[in-house]
Amino acid sequence: MNPLSSIEISHAALLHNAKLFRKKLTPSTNLIAVVKGNAYGHGQNEIVKILEPHVDAFQVDDMDELVRLRKVSHKRTLVLGYIAKNEIAEGLRLKAEIAVY
Repeated sequence: MNPLSSIEISHAALLHNAKLFRKKLTPSTNLIAVVKGNAYGHGQNEIVKILEPHVDAFQVDDMDELVRLRKVSHKRTLVLGYIAKNEIAEGLRLKAEIAVY
């Protein structure tokens, strides 16, 4: 079955945009790439590998996304979605910064 739509992301354009944002920020401002939802359907770890040298941190939604991200990056990561009580220890072991509700 053919998809009804598809999207392509330009590697060069993604890098250009990250560098442009970085240039506009003060040196003390962190640049955090939001890669939740499989990087909005574009392939979380593929995007992470491209952006890794150009951002200060990543943001994911849940533990599954954090575990997947840790396969390619150990950069500072914020988990802003819900984490169950029984997942907190694993999140801390994986050095996540966890939102408190």
